[in-house]
Amino acid sequence: MIQQNLSLVPVKMQEVDSISMGVLPNGETFLSLQGLAKFCGLAPSSVIQLAQDWAAGDAQGRTRGQQLTELIKEWTESNSVPDSLYVEIDSHNSITGVIHAVPEQIVMAITDYYAHYAQTTKLEAIQNYRKAAKLGLRKYIHERLGYNEKDVFAESWKLFQERVLSNESPKGFFTMFDEATTITGRDRERLLSTFT
Repeated sequence: MIQQNLSLVPVKMQEVDSISMGVLPNGETFLSLQGLAKFCGLAPSSVIQLAQDWAAGDAQGRTRGQQLTELIKEWTESNSVPDSLYVEIDSHNSITGVIHAVPEQIVMAITDYYAHYAQTTKLEAIQNYRKAAKLGLRKYIHERLGYNEKDVFAESWKLFQERVLSNESPKGFFTMFDEATTITGRDRERLLSTFT
């Protein structure tokens, strides 16, 4: 599979815990090659060398390259692997004007390798793999259930409105909802805007 150059500019990019990461306009996340090295507990030169060997076709013939090939296929859910481990994207923040962005699936495949399959596993890779897996599982379950946090808020507000609007106090008694029964859609927006 031939890797394409993208003339995209990241929507957001910054260093977090000394790991250079970003988000593309389509929502896809990435780490820089240097960020991937830090994420996996490796020297930047070893990740850069891996990327160069991969692009030259030399890495795939070695044991590590063969294991990475299988992991990349698994993480990308594809029968082929890219010719390059990164995509060059434009950056106004970079000294060179180009970021070597490693897509999230490739990041996870390489992190998986250094956390579980490398001759010497890396503690940073194991810790970061677990952190990413936790967030990934949450997203997976949300998607499988059709869950959306915004929908939960809307539903709870709807239940509150129903309770307020259908409230009837017994004769001779007062409830706090008697004063709140005028809260409806337009009032809700005005009320919410005062808290934000």
